Amino acid sequence: HDSIKAFTMVQIGFILDKQGLPAQSLSFYLQGLELLTEIGLRPISGFLLVDIGNVYFHQKQFEPAAEKYYSAIEVFEARNYPAGVYTSINNLALIELESGNYDESKRLFNRGLDIALYQLNIPYLRAHSYGYLGDLFKTMGMNDSAIAYYNRVLSIEITEKGYNLIGLN
Repeated sequence: HDSIKAFTMVQIGFILDKQGLPAQSLSFYLQGLELLTEIGLRPISGFLLVDIGNVYFHQKQFEPAAEKYYSAIEVFEARNYPAGVYTSINNLALIELESGNYDESKRLFNRGLDIALYQLNIPYLRAHSYGYLGDLFKTMGMNDSAIAYYNRVLSIEITEKGYNLIGLN
């Protein structure tokens, strides 16, 4: 019963989030996360933590967003799921970018790129990382560097059709 309730809470939170009701979605997400933890299903909650962090991020509440992303990294590392770690690290880098901490943002984006290059064989993720670095350099006013990274995005051939990885669409 508790698992059904937990997953239902998460689904309601997801719907409310997509309808543009972040405060209401957070309430359901957090209740769902609490139930998942209580019934011993915390290891599957990594992307839920990312979703909760995203709600905070879009409300410019960077500290609670970062806490959720770091918690997600712990869950993903315990499950040896580098794609989840990749997503969480990039989200932390976006917080640093929004906060004007460009050196830390660059460090984190490069850490995500390392995961894309050396742990995952998904061309889309390499392109995604190069795009993030291009955006960072563009924000910093370093247009030549931005163009170099954007050109790297264009040089990656993505041949998979309909490739679907949860949390990375």
